[in-house]
Amino acid sequence: MGSVIDLLILGLIFQNPMHAYEIAKKIQKQHLDDMVKLSIPAIYKNVIKLDKKGYLRASTITPNDTNTKTLYTITAAGKEYFNALMQQDLDANIKICFDFNTFILNLDNMAKSDAMLLLKRLASNLSTRKNLLNHQLNVDDLPFTVKSIIKQQYMLIETLMLWLEELMLTYKSQYKKIYIKELDQ
Repeated sequence: MGSVIDLLILGLIFQNPMHAYEIAKKIQKQHLDDMVKLSIPAIYKNVIKLDKKGYLRASTITPNDTNTKTLYTITAAGKEYFNALMQQDLDANIKICFDFNTFILNLDNMAKSDAMLLLKRLASNLSTRKNLLNHQLNVDDLPFTVKSIIKQQYMLIETLMLWLEELMLTYKSQYKKIYIKELDQ
């Protein structure tokens, strides 16, 4: 049916008309691009698509003599589509996918010492992300819903760090067993 980007755009425009640049800036200011897989060019592309489908209405405004901006407002059809997307998200099979899972799946294809170094690097990256999220939690002007997602991400990172610590210990012990077997032969 629809996409996460459509839902995000419609949700942002639902309360206040905006131009595409404002949408992109709001997404960056609220760190939404850290929480949802999207790119800023995809925002512009989808705003135009939603307008062509009749979910948004474009109107050209000229705030001063040199600039012309296209302001987007959600239409009645856009509100219906927004509600359908909200329902769709609740009805969907919730998937929690991490980009680094393919990395984990391929650890056995590497030299064990190299794999351990990469696991340590992953731990460092998770720690950096946790610190960034902690900083974002202390930003005052973020909406409650954005802060709740930042808290969710923070808690997931904490859990992933514990899981990774356990994985590294298990991997090390497996690595030692393989190394001892190779020495015995």
